Amino acid sequence: MFVRHPVWLQNATRPGSETFALVFAAESLSRSIISSVIPIQLLRVLGDSQQVSVLYFTASCVGMVFALFLPMIVGIIPRRWVYTFGAVGFIIAAFFLMMEDETSLVIGMIARVVGLVSTTICMNLYILDFIARRDLSRSEPTRIFYSALSWSVGPVCGALLMQWWGMWAPFAVSAGCAAVMLGYFWCLRLGGGLAITAGSRRRAPNPLSSIRQFIRQPRLNMAWIIAFCRASWWSMFFIYTPIYAVESGLGEIIGGLIVSGGNACLFLLPIWARIARRIGARKVLMIAFIVAGTGTSLVAFMNGYAYLGVGLLLIAALGMSFQDAIGNLPFMVAVRPRERSEMTSVFMTYRDASELVPPGVYALLLRSFDLSAVFLATGALMFGIVGIASRVHPRVGKDRVIDKIAAPAE
Repeated sequence: MFVRHPVWLQNATRPGSETFALVFAAESLSRSIISSVIPIQLLRVLGDSQQVSVLYFTASCVGMVFALFLPMIVGIIPRRWVYTFGAVGFIIAAFFLMMEDETSLVIGMIARVVGLVSTTICMNLYILDFIARRDLSRSEPTRIFYSALSWSVGPVCGALLMQWWGMWAPFAVSAGCAAVMLGYFWCLRLGGGLAITAGSRRRAPNPLSSIRQFIRQPRLNMAWIIAFCRASWWSMFFIYTPIYAVESGLGEIIGGLIVSGGNACLFLLPIWARIARRIGARKVLMIAFIVAGTGTSLVAFMNGYAYLGVGLLLIAALGMSFQDAIGNLPFMVAVRPRERSEMTSVFMTYRDASELVPPGVYALLLRSFDLSAVFLATGALMFGIVGIASRVHPRVGKDRVIDKIAAPAE
């Protein structure tokens, strides 16, 4: 007898904005549950925030190199297996990061960043394959909004699990979420048939050639810089907010609550997305970076007023959530379809660079200054990017104009 499955179940196994958003939400939960725990674990084992910055810097170096060679890997190995490799990387990372020795922490951090690179690049390629250009301005906010719950409850839940059952608990939950994400990903292949395709069999160009081609395109360069600055702020927020809470005497739980509160601003994305479609990406980006720069810079002057500093960090997070309504739209609009694999791999290095350059700079600053220098440097970066954001095409992000300003298909 024929059984008609519910509409929502059919949609949940069909490639599209909502299915990709669900995969992203599961990945976000796996990462967020340990986002406020990793800095505390590293601080306990390594001893000071300067060494924490060095380890983040080292792991990100590995991630950036891996990202540049990923097109070659995808050219040899089907994309579904590269994504699977990345998901397994999350599980391996969780296992090693719960250990109490430096070697295990190094292995865990490297596995984490390699897994993140693999899953992120592959998922962005799937989005570009299945989502029409004209729908990108709606799919990006949807994808980020679906992850809002994960990033809102994950950090504080991780801190609570650590307090109640020990350091192993949040990492075990993180590994479980990664396993669920991987299972759902494979269900998409079985349910839709076309949801997963093998990687391109044409020979991938040398990574240096891809970089040169990327640099020749000003719109891609601008998209990379904007994405790098956005990710740099969030990188600072996830790493140094828990440390700020501990060093200010607020405690680990408050650190998790701050991170969760900042991510809860993502629930405002439907409102921000509506505003963005009306005023365009350029104004949204400029407003977001100004608000974030102001709030972050003022935290540096809140010595002795920790809760006021927390309020300023949350105001800055609110500004960055406004900017997240745009997501990676400037890149997705500008990239040429025939160059998607190579250019996406280069573009996604912004994520690794955001965990490479800022911690490297902060490690140098923390040798001579206290934690306030981190907030001043990050605030200055936010103000500095406003000028570049002002060069974004005024119609990017507005309804019904993406196809008119998109890169030619060639």
